[in-house]
Amino acid sequence: MEYSAVLNDSIEMEKAGEAYVYQKEDGKILAQMLKEVNKLYRTNFHYLAEMEAFHVRGSGEIMINYINQFRSEEIRAIIISHLVQDRVKGCEYTALQGYMHFKASDEYISAQGKPSPAHIHTRYDNAFRKLKPKRLKQDLLSLAGHPRDAYYLPFTMQMLASWHCPSLEEILISYAGGNSVTYESVGLPDKAEGFFPPLYAIKRELLFTALGGLKYYPSERVYEILNTFSKSPDKDIAYTANKSLRYLEKHSVECGGKDSWITC
Repeated sequence: MEYSAVLNDSIEMEKAGEAYVYQKEDGKILAQMLKEVNKLYRTNFHYLAEMEAFHVRGSGEIMINYINQFRSEEIRAIIISHLVQDRVKGCEYTALQGYMHFKASDEYISAQGKPSPAHIHTRYDNAFRKLKPKRLKQDLLSLAGHPRDAYYLPFTMQMLASWHCPSLEEILISYAGGNSVTYESVGLPDKAEGFFPPLYAIKRELLFTALGGLKYYPSERVYEILNTFSKSPDKDIAYTANKSLRYLEKHSVECGGKDSWITC
């Protein structure tokens, strides 16, 4: 395996505690886990940066036995990626458990001086997208009803919409309206400053999620919502709404016209 200059720099930063920051106890568990991987697969990994750069096929079967021993949300999320790549049996439940652990952690909301948790929640979002775990549909729908989780899991939201989950329609409509997305609903104090992302950014991204997902819910009501946003002075919003409108119109033709939308 070739180590690039970027990877070598990442390893040096990890050694210095400037990247992949984790507690000493997690470092011991990581060393034990990688020792087992190295022994079985004849690798020579010692750092989290190496886990980021390379995937050893089958290593997920070892990592799943260690994941719940780690306190670091970043390490747990990186391990999830390996479990998904190996399609380890039951990894969809491990991913859900991992996300709920993250949701209850200090890293869930980024305050001033703290790094963005994007490098954590995007891994879970990609995991759910790749696994397409319909057995977890109700659990994921429960998360979809919380604005911050919906913001963190955009691919998962689109997946649920593509499954035509009935209860998701009202959730998407509420996000399109924006009134349900408040400081309280995203876990922030009123007029919070120093938090990332700010409330307006969450509301904007949830609007895009709503406009993209509503195309799977053909009805006059949805058509009117999308039509309204298609005339937005914001070109990105108008483009997304028009794209969904084109999908709806194609769908209506295939089903015999707008009157067939509800039953198609």
